[in-house]
Amino acid sequence: MQRRSMVVAGSIVPVVFAAGLLVAGPLSPPVGSVTSSYKTLGEVEPRIALSAANTPGDGVSVFRITQPGSYYLTGNLSVPTGRSGVVIAAGGVTLDLSGYQISGQSGSLSGVTTLGAAHTNVTLRNGTIAVMGGDGVALGETNSGTIENVHVRSAGGNGILVGRSSLLRDSSVSTSGANGIVLGFASIAERCTSLANAASGFVSEFGATLRTCSARDNSGAGFEVNQSSLIDCFSSSNDGNGFETGFRSRLVGCTSQHNLLVGIRGLDGATIEGCMVTNNARQGIHVSNQCLVSKNHVTFNGGTTYAGIWLDGVGNRCEDNLASSNAYGLFTGGSDNFVVRNTCRANTLSNFITQNVNSNEVAPVISNPGGGGFSTATPWSNFIH
Repeated sequence: MQRRSMVVAGSIVPVVFAAGLLVAGPLSPPVGSVTSSYKTLGEVEPRIALSAANTPGDGVSVFRITQPGSYYLTGNLSVPTGRSGVVIAAGGVTLDLSGYQISGQSGSLSGVTTLGAAHTNVTLRNGTIAVMGGDGVALGETNSGTIENVHVRSAGGNGILVGRSSLLRDSSVSTSGANGIVLGFASIAERCTSLANAASGFVSEFGATLRTCSARDNSGAGFEVNQSSLIDCFSSSNDGNGFETGFRSRLVGCTSQHNLLVGIRGLDGATIEGCMVTNNARQGIHVSNQCLVSKNHVTFNGGTTYAGIWLDGVGNRCEDNLASSNAYGLFTGGSDNFVVRNTCRANTLSNFITQNVNSNEVAPVISNPGGGGFSTATPWSNFIH
């Protein structure tokens, strides 16, 4: 151990250094050439750049992918007349747009497409497709595909089409010339938006699931689905129905407002539960046969003519709904409908209308029960107040 002294503020302070603590390593380099120990980007994340050399196009495409693998776009792409931007002609392909934009010139075709070939496991992500003459993304014949964080604007055809058992999430379509988003059989859409398209915002085949999706200002319906489930979806200011559900569809926790036709139109076997339906020009909720309408809040629908809730057909069950400030509150037509525990108030023409009284099962309606009037109520009673 070595001792030294140093002067601090006029005083001599002893400092002790431990021998050997400041010993450096060997100064002589090893014998032989110096080589890098790092991996290249291609080794860390092996991907193929879209280019004329790697993915040459043809008469109908700028780039054409013919082998499985991971590909990426290296810059914005302008698509000329008569061509698509990228044609995917293989399965097992991932294409990363890398935040760039594919945009079309007049008479261009689709942004990204499989041109009708049925492939499996195609993934598209992270970019924008704009002003194409055809569809924005046309993967409608692709099975088990994934599209995420893709945004399509002003496509001449449909905005985004996905095929069977596919996943679409965190994506958007606006101002397309046909439908905004089209989902294939048993596909899923999550956190997607469809705005101001020339037809419907969302269209689905059987078995689709849509969660937290939004449709607004479309010229057709906000959502046009068949045997599908919609959870926490939002539809506003569309020229058609807010939600147009085909057979045996299910809506839970959805909102439909300011649409020019019906807020929610349910065909046979639909379940409509826990929805907010307000300020639609025609009926708030209109169902056909064997539907369940439960726990909905239905207000300010129907102008001076239509109903908040209209049971139009046979065998529906309507329970625990609130219908207020509509033209009619709850209008029961058809036959064999079961109507219990609903509350209506301040509907301008009538709170409850029941046609075919002997053919429908409507629980007694108790008006303004007050403090003591509830004593005559049963667990099945409907109320006006």
